[in-house]
Formats: sequence, C-alpha cells, structure tokens
Amino acid sequence: MPQSAVPHEPDIFWTPARIAQAWVQGWVVSRGAPPAVDHGTHLTIPVGLPGHVVRHVFPALDAEAIRAVVQGPCEPGTWLKVVGAPELVRPLLPATWALHPREYLMHTSLAEARVVLDAPPVEFERQGDVMTATLLAPNGEPAARAQAALAGSAAIFDQVVTKPDHRRKGYGSVLMSLLARACWNRGASLGVLVATEDGRALYSALGWTVGAEVTAASLA
Repeated sequence: MPQSAVPHEPDIFWTPARIAQAWVQGWVVSRGAPPAVDHGTHLTIPVGLPGHVVRHVFPALDAEAIRAVVQGPCEPGTWLKVVGAPELVRPLLPATWALHPREYLMHTSLAEARVVLDAPPVEFERQGDVMTATLLAPNGEPAARAQAALAGSAAIFDQVVTKPDHRRKGYGSVLMSLLARACWNRGASLGVLVATEDGRALYSALGWTVGAEVTAASLA
C-alpha cells in the first residue's frame, strides 16, 4: 500500500487507559521483552534482567490491586509503574519500596509532526516493528538516537538519548520530529511516551501533551 494510502485511526478513539496499554505493548516490542500478561487491573512484564526482574504496570490507580501486588510475594528487582501521582501511590506501598522521580505519560498526534528543513543527516533502521533513528553530527559521528515501536495505531517512543557533548543544539527536537513523521508514514496515528521531568520540557515544546502523571517504584 502506498504511504499516502496508509489508514490512520482517528485520535478520538484514544482514551487514557488505551494510551497506557499501548505504551506497555510498545515498550515490550521496543525492549524485546516477553509479552505482557493482562490481569485486568494491571499488566505484568517478565523482564528478566538483573535489577529489573518483573514490571507491573497499572493503567489506572487501583488501590486494592496495587496493595495485593506489593503485599504479596515480590522478589528484589520488582518494579511498579502506576498511572497516578506519587502522593497517591506512596501510601499504598510498604516502606521497603523505593519511590522514583515523577514521570509523565505523554501523547501527540503524529499527523501534526513538524516538517524539518535542512536537518542534519539521520540514519533510519527497521527491525520488524521497531524503527531506530540516529542523527549524525557534522563530523559524521552519532550525536543523538531514538527508537519507536509500533503497537497497532500507536507508536511508542523509547530510549531517546543525546550524547552530552551534543546537547542544547536542538538535535533531540529534530530527531523526534523526523521519527514521528516516519512512524506516521507507517500507519501510526498517535505517539506515546513516558518522560522524565527534563524530557517533559523537550516534548512539550514539540507539541506533546501530558495525559497523566506516572509513578515508578521498585523493591531493591
């Protein structure tokens, strides 16, 4: 099918819960993790990495379900990601759980990805449903990198990194805009990511919207 004929799902169908669920599906694809197990109230990803053995993601704040998980048998390296503010999640956690800095679930319409003129060279690589974009500095070395994984009509942006000696040059903005346009051309209608406090400023400047706060916690 030609790129111009790729169907795009209207944004009206994207509820906050669907956005969070799409983020989980895309994160699994992006990281090459096993499929998430859907428990109804939350999704569990058997990550299997040192310090990150399993991840429980709650698309909505469900106090009873969260307590059932954290008060049950949990091994060190268990993580929670809850779509909800830290001040609401902290009282639900035993003292042995560490709370991490506040994060933000953000989204954008990929149809509105800005066109970048005279951009530095960007190399694209596709492996299945994962697209990686690398921006090259004038000397030809990689300066910034990002990837996006397709999950239905959503594209989940992940591992957006600019090397320290190339920051504050606008490379991150250029890279995100070009990658968003590439995902739109593959049929995705909505971009989704979870941002740190610093990342929120960059993505907000690019037109991304904060849909909800996200709380991360882990058991050491």
